[in-house]
Amino acid sequence: GSTQNGDIAQNIMEGITRDIENDGMWWLKTKGCPWRAETCRQDLVDIAASGRFMVALADWNRYDNDPRWLSMLDHMGLALARIAIQQGDQAFYNNSYLRSGWPASRESSPYENPEIYVNGYALRGLTAWYATSGDKQALKIAQKVARYMQNPALGTHGPESKREVG
Repeated sequence: GSTQNGDIAQNIMEGITRDIENDGMWWLKTKGCPWRAETCRQDLVDIAASGRFMVALADWNRYDNDPRWLSMLDHMGLALARIAIQQGDQAFYNNSYLRSGWPASRESSPYENPEIYVNGYALRGLTAWYATSGDKQALKIAQKVARYMQNPALGTHGPESKREVG
């Protein structure tokens, strides 16, 4: 609740939110960012970072009741819902979504590399979206991601577990 350095915090939010494009995706761009261009051949959306960012937007909305935060949260939530890899009553995300879409080789086998922390952050963002807006699509996709994370095929305990603990 501190207002100390509020102008700096506001400038940071302005800088971060300018990279949310019309498609609702928070693109990490390679142009003008040589540190990204070295490892990425194209712009990408970091799914875990997007989930955390959605939580921040919900927090800012509670902090100052500025409707633009809720608008951005809705926009990002709809984008994450749109790109979720859905299989039946489950949905999941891989680490990064590229301008060209999901790498095809990763879509078909979600349990070989579950990236549970990525889906946990996505779920946290989706539930913040639902808690803030009441959007039913947010609840629906959050439930699917939660079912994915609870799937026994991901393993739960022991040395054979595929879950990452952080």
